[in-house]
Amino acid sequence: MFFGGIVGLTAFYPFALHAEHELMHLMFTNLYFYNEKIKVGDDEAAVLKRNINATERIKIGYDIRSFSIEFAALEYNSPEKVVYQVKMDNFDTEWRTLPTGSRLATYTNLNHGAYTFMVRAFLPGTKPVERSLSIVVTPPFWLTWWAKTFYLLCVLAALCLFVYMMERRIRRKKVDIQKENDNLIMQSKLQFFTDISHEIRTPLTLILSPIEALIKETPEGPLQNVYKMINQNGQRILRLINQVMEMRKLDRGQVRLLTVPTDVDTFFRAIASSFDNIAEEKHIQFEIHVEPGLPTVWIDQEKLDKVVFNVLSNAFKYTPEGGKVTIEIGKDGGDLKIRIADSGEGVPAEQRELIFNRFYQIPTKNNRNKMGTGIGLHLSRSLMEIHHGRIYVEDSSAGGAVFVVTLPLNNDYLKKEEMQTEASEDSLATLVQPALQDFVEEVQEEPLQGAASMFRYKLLVVEDDKEIRKYLREILGREYRVLEAEDGLQGLELVIKELPDCVITDVMMPEMDGIELCKKIKTNEKTCHIPVILLTAKTAIEQRIEGLEVGADSYIPKPFNVTHLRTRVRKLIELRRSIKEKYEGKHELREEDIKIKSVDEKMLEKIDQIIKEQISDPNLSVETLSRQIGVSRSQLQRKFKQLTNQNPSDYLKTARLRYAASLLVTKNLSISEVTYEAGFSSLSHFSNSFRDFYGMSPSRYVELNRDSGQPPLKAVDDKEEP
Repeated sequence: MFFGGIVGLTAFYPFALHAEHELMHLMFTNLYFYNEKIKVGDDEAAVLKRNINATERIKIGYDIRSFSIEFAALEYNSPEKVVYQVKMDNFDTEWRTLPTGSRLATYTNLNHGAYTFMVRAFLPGTKPVERSLSIVVTPPFWLTWWAKTFYLLCVLAALCLFVYMMERRIRRKKVDIQKENDNLIMQSKLQFFTDISHEIRTPLTLILSPIEALIKETPEGPLQNVYKMINQNGQRILRLINQVMEMRKLDRGQVRLLTVPTDVDTFFRAIASSFDNIAEEKHIQFEIHVEPGLPTVWIDQEKLDKVVFNVLSNAFKYTPEGGKVTIEIGKDGGDLKIRIADSGEGVPAEQRELIFNRFYQIPTKNNRNKMGTGIGLHLSRSLMEIHHGRIYVEDSSAGGAVFVVTLPLNNDYLKKEEMQTEASEDSLATLVQPALQDFVEEVQEEPLQGAASMFRYKLLVVEDDKEIRKYLREILGREYRVLEAEDGLQGLELVIKELPDCVITDVMMPEMDGIELCKKIKTNEKTCHIPVILLTAKTAIEQRIEGLEVGADSYIPKPFNVTHLRTRVRKLIELRRSIKEKYEGKHELREEDIKIKSVDEKMLEKIDQIIKEQISDPNLSVETLSRQIGVSRSQLQRKFKQLTNQNPSDYLKTARLRYAASLLVTKNLSISEVTYEAGFSSLSHFSNSFRDFYGMSPSRYVELNRDSGQPPLKAVDDKEEP
């Protein structure tokens, strides 16, 4: 089609293909939250303050999880041909083409942050038109920048606190390590003192025991005074040793309170009398004032004696010649108050608590010239704490030191087991402190009566110290035939070979100690009747109990009193002799001595008979015994535990060993033959078991017993407990 005009000819080809025209403009039309149109508003909280097409940035809250943006291109001729593509920067990776006719882009669950929404529109074959809109999804308040700043500050503060706590922990650990090292050093000192104390007790025995004898035998005069001075200084050494021992027991919690009703005046005057000589020598005015009418007080005499003695010792040590020491005893409210004052140098105020620390001594020039260990006052305070009392230093206007000791007058604070009506031989003082006074001086040593006086009893001394053995031989050799052994192993051989009437043994020895020796003696039916006396420097209660548990008849600590030892040996031998005479029929049989055998005794006799008949059978076992007796294994186990304090297998093994020992001595059999005759299937097992039970090899046992000419051992029907 051609058209003419003033400017020329216009041609139009209606059926020919031709290019589309470009879009002129693209605009945003609406914003939707959850498909709800957002209107323009003026308030501060409005999302759109003006038309969306004129808005460059939109803020959307983190709680809006779905929103839509509507847009449109200005095309009125063929709007259906317009192609729309959208892309959300920081969310979409590429352009997304919308379906034909769609002009709405919807987004859900966008994370908080800044985005750029871009849209472009075009007609096919033309250049697209683009628009963009900045969108900000605001974070929740706990993810805002100021919240993150707060978190960062908290983390930094936590790091600083962590570093501080670690440094503090390291410092504390260093302090704890230092304290632990100090404690280890202190414990090492105490252990060293304890070990030295054990070593000192042996030579101290050789000093104090002969000195006591010399004092008794020497008439009064200058020579006896010299002996008394030696004895007094030996007692001071012994007292220091006992203090060290007491410290170890306090550290281990082994000291308990044991009080008796005590007359205060008599008790303290007895303590004060011990210092009369030193007061006279140093020309010190020594006075004691006791308030009249004081009631009887429940006191642990052994502990309070140590406390007062320590304080008085310090008072006389630091009081110069011509000075004064005073003891004042009276009531202070509901307490008994003991005030000990001296005219010495005194104690500085800042050191009045330090002097009660262990090993602490006041660092003065005069102190360097005075011997001391620094444990006396620490021991005193520890003992007073156990006694529910106090010890402290008081101000003194007259100069010198004033020590005050207080303890309750009544006995309401005491437990029942902490009270006894009178002093007991089993008190702590008796157990751990050898009484070197002449406590048995009045005991008259009566000679053994009857046939026993016609010959001398055999006494075995087992001691690794040659001087102690020599001294014991000298003091006991006039009454007994004394045999000597250097260690426990040699002593055990002599016990089996010679069968002495009494054994005196040390505890700490090489090869075999005294505890093990005593156990071997008491578990051997041939020697179990022999009394054993443990003579040792180890004086702790638990060590005494250990010795008694293995069967020791007496436990005498070093240094020992000679008369006490002689009396103990004599009484033990007399006791064994009377028991022997009773069972030999020399005593008249009384009606109460006749007892009817119980069911349990009959069961044991039946078991012994079964063992005796089948002892050579290696298959004889606990199951065999329970089956033939007619009881279950568990019931047999309970019965044996009640009656013999053994389990059945040990009882059977002991019976085999005793039977084997009897065969070794009475029959001319080899050790191999005895092994199988006694029901052992292995020679090595028999040898090891025999050595454990008798303390020596079978061959050595044969050698000792055949040479000794003693009667053969009992067979397995002997019901004596191993």
